Amino acid sequence: MWISKRTSFANLFFRKLKRFFKGWYINYYFSVLYLKRLRDSYDEAFPCINPTGFIWELWEGFIILVTLLNFVYIPLMYGFSLSDDDYHIKFCSGIVMLAEMIRCLVTGYFEKGIQITRIS
Repeated sequence: MWISKRTSFANLFFRKLKRFFKGWYINYYFSVLYLKRLRDSYDEAFPCINPTGFIWELWEGFIILVTLLNFVYIPLMYGFSLSDDDYHIKFCSGIVMLAEMIRCLVTGYFEKGIQITRIS
Protein backbone atom coordinates (compact mmCIF):
# COMPACT_ATOMS: atom_id res chain seq x y z
CA MET A 1 0.00 0.00 0.00
CA TRP A 2 2.74 2.45 0.94
CA ILE A 3 4.78 1.62 -2.20
CA SER A 4 1.83 2.15 -4.51
CA LYS A 5 1.14 5.56 -2.96
CA ARG A 6 4.77 6.52 -3.40
CA THR A 7 4.88 5.47 -7.05
CA SER A 8 1.64 7.27 -7.77
CA PHE A 9 3.08 10.38 -6.10
CA ALA A 10 6.22 10.07 -8.26
CA ASN A 11 4.13 9.57 -11.39
CA LEU A 12 2.02 12.60 -10.53
CA PHE A 13 5.11 14.67 -9.79
CA PHE A 14 6.81 13.77 -13.07
CA ARG A 15 3.62 14.34 -15.06
CA LYS A 16 3.34 17.84 -13.57
CA LEU A 17 7.01 18.46 -14.21
CA LYS A 18 6.66 17.30 -17.81
CA ARG A 19 3.63 19.52 -18.32
CA PHE A 20 5.49 22.47 -16.80
CA PHE A 21 8.53 22.12 -19.08
CA LYS A 22 6.59 21.14 -22.21
CA GLY A 23 6.32 24.73 -23.43
CA TRP A 24 10.02 25.32 -22.86
CA TYR A 25 10.92 22.14 -24.72
CA ILE A 26 8.73 23.06 -27.68
CA ASN A 27 10.29 26.53 -27.87
CA TYR A 28 13.77 24.99 -27.65
CA TYR A 29 12.92 22.45 -30.37
CA PHE A 30 11.64 25.10 -32.78
CA SER A 31 14.62 27.37 -32.11
CA VAL A 32 16.99 24.48 -32.89
CA LEU A 33 15.11 23.81 -36.14
CA TYR A 34 15.34 27.50 -37.04
CA LEU A 35 19.08 27.55 -36.36
CA LYS A 36 19.58 24.41 -38.50
CA ARG A 37 17.71 26.02 -41.41
CA LEU A 38 19.74 29.20 -40.95
CA ARG A 39 23.00 27.21 -40.94
CA ASP A 40 22.02 25.29 -44.08
CA SER A 41 21.10 28.48 -45.93
CA TYR A 42 24.42 30.02 -44.84
CA ASP A 43 26.32 27.00 -46.18
CA GLU A 44 24.55 27.33 -49.52
CA ALA A 45 25.16 31.07 -49.75
CA PHE A 46 28.86 30.96 -48.80
CA PRO A 47 30.61 27.91 -50.21
CA CYS A 48 33.72 26.62 -48.51
CA ILE A 49 37.12 27.19 -50.15
CA ASN A 50 39.42 24.29 -50.98
CA PRO A 51 42.54 24.57 -48.77
CA THR A 52 44.83 22.66 -51.16
CA GLY A 53 44.63 24.94 -54.20
CA PHE A 54 47.68 26.50 -55.84
CA ILE A 55 46.22 30.01 -55.63
CA TRP A 56 46.01 29.73 -51.87
CA GLU A 57 49.67 28.68 -51.67
CA LEU A 58 50.55 31.87 -53.58
CA TRP A 59 48.31 33.83 -51.21
CA GLU A 60 50.17 32.38 -48.21
CA GLY A 61 53.46 33.54 -49.72
CA PHE A 62 52.00 37.01 -50.23
CA ILE A 63 50.83 37.08 -46.61
CA ILE A 64 54.35 36.16 -45.46
CA LEU A 65 55.77 39.07 -47.48
CA VAL A 66 53.24 41.53 -46.04
CA THR A 67 53.98 40.28 -42.51
CA LEU A 68 57.73 40.70 -43.04
CA LEU A 69 57.13 44.20 -44.38
CA ASN A 70 55.17 45.02 -41.21
CA PHE A 71 57.93 43.54 -39.01
CA VAL A 72 60.53 45.76 -40.64
CA TYR A 73 58.66 48.92 -41.62
CA ILE A 74 56.64 49.66 -38.47
CA PRO A 75 59.59 49.52 -36.00
CA LEU A 76 61.71 51.63 -38.37
CA MET A 77 58.93 54.18 -38.73
CA TYR A 78 58.35 54.56 -34.99
CA GLY A 79 61.98 54.08 -33.90
CA PHE A 80 63.52 56.63 -36.22
CA SER A 81 60.53 58.99 -36.55
CA LEU A 82 60.18 58.54 -40.28
CA SER A 83 57.54 60.56 -42.05
CA ASP A 84 53.98 59.47 -41.47
CA ASP A 85 53.12 60.20 -45.12
CA ASP A 86 53.22 56.50 -45.99
CA TYR A 87 49.74 55.83 -44.65
CA HIS A 88 48.89 53.83 -47.78
CA ILE A 89 51.34 51.08 -46.71
CA LYS A 90 49.65 50.73 -43.32
CA PHE A 91 46.19 50.89 -44.89
CA CYS A 92 46.96 48.26 -47.56
CA SER A 93 48.57 45.91 -45.06
CA GLY A 94 45.51 46.26 -42.82
CA ILE A 95 43.18 45.43 -45.72
CA VAL A 96 45.32 42.41 -46.66
CA MET A 97 45.25 41.12 -43.07
CA LEU A 98 41.47 41.59 -42.92
CA ALA A 99 41.11 39.64 -46.17
CA GLU A 100 43.31 36.89 -44.67
CA MET A 101 41.06 36.64 -41.60
CA ILE A 102 37.96 36.34 -43.78
CA ARG A 103 39.69 33.72 -45.95
CA CYS A 104 40.56 31.69 -42.86
CA LEU A 105 36.90 31.71 -41.82
CA VAL A 106 35.66 30.26 -45.11
CA THR A 107 38.46 27.81 -45.91
CA GLY A 108 37.86 24.09 -45.42
CA TYR A 109 39.99 21.90 -43.21
CA PHE A 110 41.04 18.28 -42.85
CA GLU A 111 39.84 16.05 -40.05
CA LYS A 112 41.25 12.50 -39.89
CA GLY A 113 42.27 12.73 -43.55
CA ILE A 114 38.84 13.81 -44.79
CA GLN A 115 38.29 17.30 -46.15
CA ILE A 116 35.50 19.10 -44.31
CA THR A 117 33.82 21.67 -46.53
CA ARG A 118 30.88 22.59 -44.32
CA ILE A 119 31.47 25.93 -42.69
CA SER A 120 29.28 25.52 -39.64
